[in-house]
Amino acid sequence: MNIKFASKGGRLDVEIAENGEMTRSRAAALIKDGFVSIDGKTADKASFKASEGTLICVTIPEVKEGEARPQDIPLE
Repeated sequence: MNIKFASKGGRLDVEIAENGEMTRSRAAALIKDGFVSIDGKTADKASFKASEGTLICVTIPEVKEGEARPQDIPLE
């Protein structure tokens, strides 16, 4: 899923959290993992303050389902 919006001039993680309806820590993780770009360039700091009107693009990766596997655990 992709989210695109124009910056209001605030902190990058806060703006992503507000526009993407997620926590600031999730937004910061997306930035750290390279899923956020500012005017086509990959963002690297959650504290970055973009100029008002700057285009911010966020790619939210699909959640992978975990697979439960049995484990051999000694009972004694």
